[in-house]
Amino acid sequence: MVVYGGDEIPSIVIEVGTHTTKVGYSGEDSPRHVFSSVVGTRADGKPLVGDLSLSRAVENVEIESPFKSNGDLEKVEIFENIVRYALEDLLRVEYKDMPVLIVESVLFSKESRHAIAQLMFDKFQIEIFDIIVRYALEDLLRVEYKDMPILIVESVLFSKESRHAIAQLMFDKFQVPALYLVKDSVATCFTSGRSSGLVVDVGHYNTKVTPVHDGYVLASTITSQPLAGYALSNQAIHTLENELNLNIVPSFKVKSKRPVGLNEPADYDQVNTMVTNTFHSYHLHKTIEDFKACVLQASESAYNEVFLSQKPNKTYEFPDGFNTSFVTERYRIPESLFQPKQFLLPPPQDGQAILSLPEMILKSVNMCDIDLRANMLSNILITGGTSLLHGVTERLYYELTNYVAANKVKISAPSSSIERRYGSWIGGSILGSLGTFQQLWVSRQEYEELGVSIIDRRCQ
Repeated sequence: MVVYGGDEIPSIVIEVGTHTTKVGYSGEDSPRHVFSSVVGTRADGKPLVGDLSLSRAVENVEIESPFKSNGDLEKVEIFENIVRYALEDLLRVEYKDMPVLIVESVLFSKESRHAIAQLMFDKFQIEIFDIIVRYALEDLLRVEYKDMPILIVESVLFSKESRHAIAQLMFDKFQVPALYLVKDSVATCFTSGRSSGLVVDVGHYNTKVTPVHDGYVLASTITSQPLAGYALSNQAIHTLENELNLNIVPSFKVKSKRPVGLNEPADYDQVNTMVTNTFHSYHLHKTIEDFKACVLQASESAYNEVFLSQKPNKTYEFPDGFNTSFVTERYRIPESLFQPKQFLLPPPQDGQAILSLPEMILKSVNMCDIDLRANMLSNILITGGTSLLHGVTERLYYELTNYVAANKVKISAPSSSIERRYGSWIGGSILGSLGTFQQLWVSRQEYEELGVSIIDRRCQ
């Protein structure tokens, strides 16, 4: 078997997350490029990938994500375009001769893992995923990725079918020489220098709690639910539009604006381009993400409106120039993470019982072997972009110590926003640069001789 990677041949590290795609080289401390994990499809069928391409109003463009609402991979063609853009337009590498390391979600199914392997070795046949990957490789990295191994960071939520589809895409369509899929929670542990821990990933579509022991995911103990950034964004939209009667104007609709006073009507010129509902929704959520980062904060303890109404307010200016102050709303929206039954709006459509973030952690810990529980509680690793909301980590510690003795709970949360947002990618970068890792690459020869099932045996 040919050995890829190491000091002589660098590898490419890709993570297609439900919110953003991260791409770069092993051994580097942060990704080279980060962009939204969506693809715009025009009426003529030509895909639009990358934040710049999607930043301006374009008629008849539908915005699609490659993921299901449960975090598993659904539209592989979008995945392909994302990866191709990353390799050919961003990194600009000849990837056929380079190993590829993919950081995958622990929720990816076995089928998803097989799809990834077949994609990379054969012909990139998963469509939306294909578009995203293509953009990352060709438009951003601009590398000859056919000469480079590729490591893909995959979600623990990926199904077996999704993993197989990605593998087939990378081997068959991208023609990469070697590939590896690493689960995002395992990669997060590597970032913190651990082989074991309880990874709490508060991401975009899902929050997932994953026990990792000696470098392996304890799959039967994973807890996941759609209480994360996207749910908080929907709650913020519901609060602003339905409770405060505010009209949220996304930035793409603002041609120019003029300053106005606090709570005065916006004075702006509007872009009149007609766009699809998915395009409008994509930009509306972009606006709300900025609002969340600037305004929202988790209360130090259980929500108390009388007490919190005395806190300092926070003023925010929307893209159209309208600006106003927020007080209790700042705390009420994030409270959904800790008391979803009382505060989550709109409520779940299917009547599903939603657990709070502390309840998810305790559920996963209690599903572990009794000998591992103390170790998990003392090695809680917080990651994911939504965990960066002010006060979330401190509130989580406060809530957990109501259930467990304080001296038994230890939470590690990087102070750096880069490590918090890109922790799993950084872990993949570390893994791909280790000399001891090089024997784990799945080579093209092995894929052709043993089939996509080699992914399940090698990339556990």
